[in-house]
Amino acid sequence: MRDIALLLFVFALVPVALFRPYVGLLLWTWFSYMNPHRLTWGFAYNFRFNLIVAAITIISILINRRMGDYKVPWKLPTILLGVFTLWTYLTTQFALQINAAEVQFDRFIKIQFLIFASLILIKTRRQFLMIILIITISIGFYGVKGGLFTLRSGGHFRVMGPADSFFVDNNSFALAMLMTIPLIYFLTSQTKNLYLRIILIASFLLSFIAVLGSYSRGGVLGLIILSFTLLVKTRSRFILLIIFVSSMPVIYQFMPQHWHNRMNHVFESAMQTLNNQMPEQQKDILQATMGQSYQNNLNFTPSSTNNKSIDTSLLQFMMQSDVEIIHDKSVTGRFDAWRFSINVANDRPILGGGFKVYDQGAFDRYLPGVQRRAAHSIYFEVLAEQGYTGFFIWLSMHISALMSGRRIARLTRRDPELLWARELAGMLQVSLISYYTAGIFLGMAYFDLPYHIIALLVLLQAHVEKHLDKRIPLQAPARASAWELSRLSLATASVRR
Repeated sequence: MRDIALLLFVFALVPVALFRPYVGLLLWTWFSYMNPHRLTWGFAYNFRFNLIVAAITIISILINRRMGDYKVPWKLPTILLGVFTLWTYLTTQFALQINAAEVQFDRFIKIQFLIFASLILIKTRRQFLMIILIITISIGFYGVKGGLFTLRSGGHFRVMGPADSFFVDNNSFALAMLMTIPLIYFLTSQTKNLYLRIILIASFLLSFIAVLGSYSRGGVLGLIILSFTLLVKTRSRFILLIIFVSSMPVIYQFMPQHWHNRMNHVFESAMQTLNNQMPEQQKDILQATMGQSYQNNLNFTPSSTNNKSIDTSLLQFMMQSDVEIIHDKSVTGRFDAWRFSINVANDRPILGGGFKVYDQGAFDRYLPGVQRRAAHSIYFEVLAEQGYTGFFIWLSMHISALMSGRRIARLTRRDPELLWARELAGMLQVSLISYYTAGIFLGMAYFDLPYHIIALLVLLQAHVEKHLDKRIPLQAPARASAWELSRLSLATASVRR
């Protein structure tokens, strides 16, 4: 039933998208972030909806190009984005793993087509609000779902993202939610409907809970930074402070003990307690069990969800159900991945290793004796794959985007009509800051959303500047005539003398 409903919905909008390319852009954005076809179970699951919608949108742009002002706002961030895209093509041609790099480049260039379509189609306030709403619904849906799942399960299971998406694993899911939470807050500030505000506030809190339920330590770090940044950037900081102070301690206490142990790095003390409490025979049995597969751990259940005293049964569950707490090599793995990235960049400083350089063969070459690891950082990922040159271009692009947000804030400071633009720019900045913070420990350098936010900041700056430029011709004659009038009065006075 879901398959048929989705198919009918999409093909009902295709004729509309042919004559209104912005409708195609919204549909394209929805499929890119939400992957609604992955929520079905039949023929629609693997149907190429995204490809069809993208093709319809591009055809619509070409058909209606004479009716619309389709110009890319070439400001510094968009110039650097274009340069970085061309640079990734160059590095792909010289990649160490060229076949895998070409597959990744194909995916990356499709993202840039979506960004390009956004740059030429979004013009008005209504269009800005609609694209933010679609992005928020698409990713926020999984935040609400994950938050409810965390509450229902008592936080005993990790929240994951949708299948076959950029944020399918728990760490990537946490990062995507951190970037979406500021957009939810922005929409809350823009609506006057009480029921809609309640829904958005509930989505805001559930998304917070979903980040905690992801068990991502990088996500929790980003959540802390996000909370402080929101308090600094928003006008309703007092209300937000009340919400955080009243709800966050309760949510924190709600999470089970093994979540606290994972976040607080208290495994050493837990092991000591276990050694003191357990007989030697049980220790031997437990040590033997530690070597078994993760599936065998599903037979254990916790004795308490919020017990502060670490008892034997809870520790046994903690050790059996979360192997990462027992053999937590994630920190060492991250350092290995970062050393590998630096070694690749030092050996190939201009072009780097290209997309998908994190291969065992490359590790054997640049960091012998170490098992292959993922990048575990957006910064080191770009450094290894695009070299120092590509990393500089990428970093400059992000810095210039933040500067665009500052310029928007400065231009709209005393203009009530552009207050929405000022608030949107602030939340887009917060979203990027969350990405930069959580991205220190998470490798999602080519995720769609950061590039989309950069494009939205550029578009917003162009919109604000155009809005202000329209006012200058209206104000200039009045100022000029007043100046001429003052000169005329002075001249008249001198003649009379």
